[in-house]
Amino acid sequence: MRMKASGIPLSDPATSNQGRLSRFAALLPFIDETPAWEQLANPPVDGRFPPMGPSPSYPAEDFPLWRHQVRRFICPDQQRPAGGYGIRNFVMCYGDGIGQVGFSTYGWPGSEKSVPRDLQIELQAAHRGLFRPSVQTRFRDCVDGTSNTLMFSETVVDVKAPTVKGTVLRQVKGLTRKPSLANQQAEQQVESLDRAGRRIYTTGTDVWSVGKGRRWCEGDFTVNAFTSVLPPNSPSATTFDDSTSGVISASSHHAAGVLVAMADGSVHFVTSSIDAGEVDQTLTAEQQSDPRRKSAFGIWGAMGTSFGKEVFERPF
Repeated sequence: MRMKASGIPLSDPATSNQGRLSRFAALLPFIDETPAWEQLANPPVDGRFPPMGPSPSYPAEDFPLWRHQVRRFICPDQQRPAGGYGIRNFVMCYGDGIGQVGFSTYGWPGSEKSVPRDLQIELQAAHRGLFRPSVQTRFRDCVDGTSNTLMFSETVVDVKAPTVKGTVLRQVKGLTRKPSLANQQAEQQVESLDRAGRRIYTTGTDVWSVGKGRRWCEGDFTVNAFTSVLPPNSPSATTFDDSTSGVISASSHHAAGVLVAMADGSVHFVTSSIDAGEVDQTLTAEQQSDPRRKSAFGIWGAMGTSFGKEVFERPF
C-alpha cells in the first residue's frame, strides 16, 4: 500500500501518501467498501491527488475520503468523534520488538538494498511480528503457524481526554532496555478517573497528539500498531528521541482484556493477566539483537512473533 509517482517528492503531502497508508486500506473491497476503495485508487478531487491518496494526515476537509467512517472498523462501544478523520478500533501486531520496531525503509535513497548492513540486522531483530513496516509478508513467512501468531487486536480510540488506554506517552527515557518504565511514567502522570472509570492523564503530560487508531488510513507506528511486550490494557509509550521505538499496548473497553484475531482468522479473548514475562526486567543487548531469540515477554510475547519458534500453551 506504499505508492509514489515517479519523480514526485515524498515530502509533499498532497502528491504522495509518503509510504504511510495503513494496510487496513487494502481491506476496503472485501468489507463492502468498494466505493471507498475506488475513491482511494482513483481520487476524484480534480486530479490533485495521486492514486492511493495524499498523506494520511492531509486535511480531511480537503480529501473527504479520510473523513469517511468505515463502519466495520468501529467497535460498538466506541464513542465516535464529531467530524474530522474516520477512526479505527483495530491495530496490527508488530511483534515483540521495542527499538526501531516501527522503522520503515520506504523512500530510502536508492533502494532497500542500500540500507547499511548493521541496520538491516537491527531491523530483522526488531521486526518479528506478522506485520513489518515496508515489508511484504506472506502466510508462508508465518513459521510459528497461523493459529499461534497474533494478527490484529482491539484498541481504544480517545475522543476527548487523553487516557492510558488510548494515548501514547512521549519521551520515556530507557524504555528500550526496560519497558516497564512506561507503567511508571503513566502512574506518575495519571490525574483522575472519568465517569466511566478510565484513567486520564494530567494536563501537560507529553503525549502524541494523534492517539491510537485516530485515523483509519494512518500507517505510522503509534497509530497503526500494537506490540506484544506489555500485557493488554497497559500504557503505551515511545522512547526519548525516536517515534519508531517503543511499546504500543493492545487495549479495549473491556476491563479484563482484549479480543484478538490470530493469523488463521480465529478470534479469542486474551486477559490482561496473561504471562508477559518478568514485569520489571531489564533487557540485555543479546535479548534484542537475535532475530531468532525466544521472546522475553512470556506467552504474550511468543504469540506476537511469527518466526520465534517458541513452544507455549495457548491461553484460550
